[in-house]
Amino acid sequence: MGISECLQKGKVLFLEALYPSRCPACNKILPGKKVHICPECRGSFHLIEEHYCLKCGKPVSETEEYCADCKSRKRGFCQGRGVFLYNMQMKQSLLRYKYYGSREYGQYYAEEISRYVGTQIKRWNPDILVPVPMTCRKKRIRGFNQAEDLA
Repeated sequence: MGISECLQKGKVLFLEALYPSRCPACNKILPGKKVHICPECRGSFHLIEEHYCLKCGKPVSETEEYCADCKSRKRGFCQGRGVFLYNMQMKQSLLRYKYYGSREYGQYYAEEISRYVGTQIKRWNPDILVPVPMTCRKKRIRGFNQAEDLA
């Protein structure tokens, strides 16, 4: 291993020590880079598995095909799919991800999106995944576009 490779590895280890990865559910420091959620928090985000809106993917009752929002207004997209229920725990996790620099959560979200709706996305056969754009000001404040990271 050359000097530049050693320096690069040292830099990565130093940054990991300063900014360790955290669990997206409880925000505790994770034991390693290969773990993206605490073992005790696995399953704490509730999946939308059955009975979801055929337009946007939000949960609906078993007798409904579309949610109230999709019934009452026209959407600018053909179909979407939610992965997790948007409850208080998910809301807190997303707020930390978007506004408080917890970008490592994106790895967990991307893996779960792929695991639970990857097959459906492949069936849609999209030509391209386009993230929802954000204003330059918002991107400058946050430091990144979370939709772009996930796409």
